[in-house]
Amino acid sequence: LSVSEAMERDVPGIGPGLTVDTFAEQLLSGGERTTVPVVDGGSLLGMIGIAQLRRIARRRWSQLRAADVMVAPPVLPRLAAEDGLWTGMEMLRRTGLDGVPVMAGTALLGILTRRAVVTAIQARVAAADGGAAG
Repeated sequence: LSVSEAMERDVPGIGPGLTVDTFAEQLLSGGERTTVPVVDGGSLLGMIGIAQLRRIARRRWSQLRAADVMVAPPVLPRLAAEDGLWTGMEMLRRTGLDGVPVMAGTALLGILTRRAVVTAIQARVAAADGGAAG
């Protein structure tokens, strides 16, 4: 599998000036997203994941902006769509991040998350099982 086969696509971003209290609860509520890109004018500035939010006291959420808590380059790694899924999984494990951006030059194509990796592997196993049974 490649990163492009597993990544989450069409991920809505947030602006760097947005206060943490405007998006943190939604991210922590266990919905579909575990990480959110911070963008400005179509450019990726950084990423915020559940792990970063859990380290911030809720009383501070209204005082902090997305730009204050995001993981940004050069600390933020990036993947290419054609990278192998194993490479992406290893990057997630090594960095401890909730998601790694998948880029084509400066364009954000998607985000590779642990959840996306599990979903892709489960789909591949189910397809293999279905093919073997038929």
